[in-house]
Amino acid sequence: LSRKDKIKEVSLPEVLSGDLAYLCGVLSGDGCIVSYQNQIFCVGDPKNEKEFYDDIICPIIKNLFNLKVKARFFKEAGTYGIRFDSKAIVTFFTDIIGLPKGKKYANLKIPSLFKKDKNLLIHYLSGLFDTDFGFSLGKNMFGEIKYPKICFTSKSKKYCTEIHRALMGLGVNSGKVRRCNTFNKRSKRRYYWYRFNICNRKE
Repeated sequence: LSRKDKIKEVSLPEVLSGDLAYLCGVLSGDGCIVSYQNQIFCVGDPKNEKEFYDDIICPIIKNLFNLKVKARFFKEAGTYGIRFDSKAIVTFFTDIIGLPKGKKYANLKIPSLFKKDKNLLIHYLSGLFDTDFGFSLGKNMFGEIKYPKICFTSKSKKYCTEIHRALMGLGVNSGKVRRCNTFNKRSKRRYYWYRFNICNRKE
């Protein structure tokens, strides 16, 4: 532990738990680990995620690491969430658990420690669901709403495919992973991402 971590009385988990796997799923979805600053940053939409950070994420961090973190509004980005520094916690997440540092999409994957345990895998995916999955209503060719669907998107084809396979392995039938794109008129660039849907169509 660093001097700052000792002053804060930070502690590290001795066993893998559902809360730990869930938090890692959340960080994989909306988080960023900046190793050179020993900083963890995780934010969402203040309109509907304030209670999520206040009532779920902050208490989990306190229980896992004995660190009191207060969520706040980040005016410059218009987001709400957490940002804190801890060399011990950053090292734990990156070197022990295997979460990526910095720009995550090139190295993002389900930590092998969680893939070996079905319960931990489910908790990890739950954290990812709560941050990176979206809900919408599908329509038929006549524009009529016919079925609800859950969608997962990622810049990484490899990660998107891995999540798809994990869900299929748990018995969650999902559509094919597809490549999508959009053209940004302002930047004059085309952006690509990957996605798949989970739905129960009723024609």
